[in-house]
Amino acid sequence: MRLLRIKFTISRIMAVIAVFAIALAVLPGGLVIFGSIILLTLVGLIVVGSAVTGTPWTQVSAWVFAAYPVGLLTSIYVTWLTAWLSLGHPPRPSQDDPASINTPVLLMYAFAFWLFVLWLPALLLCVGFVIAEAVRVTRHRLGMVGILAGMAILIWSALFLVINVDPGRVIDWFGD
Repeated sequence: MRLLRIKFTISRIMAVIAVFAIALAVLPGGLVIFGSIILLTLVGLIVVGSAVTGTPWTQVSAWVFAAYPVGLLTSIYVTWLTAWLSLGHPPRPSQDDPASINTPVLLMYAFAFWLFVLWLPALLLCVGFVIAEAVRVTRHRLGMVGILAGMAILIWSALFLVINVDPGRVIDWFGD
């Protein structure tokens, strides 16, 4: 069995620090600490995923942050479903406050809230990692970067569409 080897060079560490600095610069002061904890957790998962699969970390990072909207919408709708099950009826905007229904809804709400707050840093990280992956690959594999960029654009566009259309007024209830 071969041990996994991860190379940490100064340039890679500096690149990660620069990406985090840009992502955290867009957050208000009080949110930086919690936001950095979530982003560092994601990066830890990316490093482990990259080491286990042997896939370059820039590619794993690009896919993780391209899929971020799926996790965000899932957490919001799971919070809404948990509130529905707790209340016995669909939660209504301006009447059923997610923070005061019960503890399971509050925990789901807190998790979804922080994912919602971090959408802009996640979008910036997604763009940065797609660009890093485009710089890393050779011309022969540039089609894969095109697929990755296309999927990122499609998924992030779908997030903004769902938020604007807001079927069932779930986002309206969540942000109330």
